[in-house]
Amino acid sequence: MDETGYLDTYGGISLHERSHGEAFMATLTIKLRGNGFYILMSRKPALLRPGRWQLYTQFTSLLRKNRSFIIATHSPILLAYPGARILLLNESGITDIAYEETENYSVSRRFLNNHDDIVRHLLEEQ
Repeated sequence: MDETGYLDTYGGISLHERSHGEAFMATLTIKLRGNGFYILMSRKPALLRPGRWQLYTQFTSLLRKNRSFIIATHSPILLAYPGARILLLNESGITDIAYEETENYSVSRRFLNNHDDIVRHLLEEQ
C-alpha cells in the first residue's frame, strides 16, 4: 500500500510504522465502511489485553452499522463477545459450542484458578 499510493485510505500512516495492534485497529476504524461482511483472522492476538476492550466498542459500533463478521480467534476475551455464535471446527466437522466449552476458556480458567501449582509444576519439569 505504501508503494501504490493507497496509504491515504489508512490515514496517511504506513501500517509498517504502527504496531500490530495499531494496524489492526486502523483497519477496523478506517477501512470497514458500508454494509459489509468481513472475515478476520490472526494467528496471535493483535492487541494487548487493554486494547481488546476497545475492540468490544469498535465491533459494537460496526455491528450497529450493518457490518457482519466471522472472526477466527483463540482469545477467550474476544470469544466472550455478547451474543457471539461460537463454532468449533475440527475433524468431526463444525459444531456450535458455548463459551464455557471452548478449550481456551477452560485452559485460561484452570491457569487463573491454579496458577501457583501450574507454574511450580512447569518449573519442576525443567
